Amino acid sequence: MRADLDEWLRLREGIAHRADILRAGYAVATMRRFVRDGPARVIRRAWVTLPDAAPDLVTAATAGGRISCVSVARRRGWWVPPGLDPHPHLHLVPGSGSARLPEGWLGRLHWTMPLAPQGRSLTTTVEDALAHIAVCVPHDAALVLWESAVRVEGLAPESLRRIRWTTRVARELAAELTLRGYTVLRVSYVQIVHDWPSVERRIRSAIAARLHLAS
Repeated sequence: MRADLDEWLRLREGIAHRADILRAGYAVATMRRFVRDGPARVIRRAWVTLPDAAPDLVTAATAGGRISCVSVARRRGWWVPPGLDPHPHLHLVPGSGSARLPEGWLGRLHWTMPLAPQGRSLTTTVEDALAHIAVCVPHDAALVLWESAVRVEGLAPESLRRIRWTTRVARELAAELTLRGYTVLRVSYVQIVHDWPSVERRIRSAIAARLHLAS
């Protein structure tokens, strides 16, 4: 059972919340033995982590927060302009207590109320990451990141305007993307792999209708 839990954790980048471990069917006694008898440790009495767990996730768990801002962009494959802060960015909820990070830690903390339900993930939502990017990086770089998020995440730009952004700059970025007239074509993995001709027809039809051009 120990080997099973080790493998289960590795499939989750080496770290998981104890509640998720129990929900996966592991007994409390199994989890305790796993920590007691092996190299695993518990962070904030909640997160079970292996020694080689993803460092950014371990940092987020240690701080009692979530990865956010440009750190989320890098994790999710958004195009990040060169020269932006390479250090970790974390999202913490005001009033959640001390971040418990080591002295001299070089990252940045974003203390904001979440825009969307967070769950137990150690990575913040796309919406909150965009909100933090809006106030954290220069306008042109923020716009590039937002544009990349729209493409990678399949977001409809008009839906961004319906989010209750808490800063003026985020509202302006959402409006700017909408005015640029992006059209998002949503296709599934199955369509791309097994029905590419129909996907190609949709793309050609969109181009013929000049939907690829800003209005």
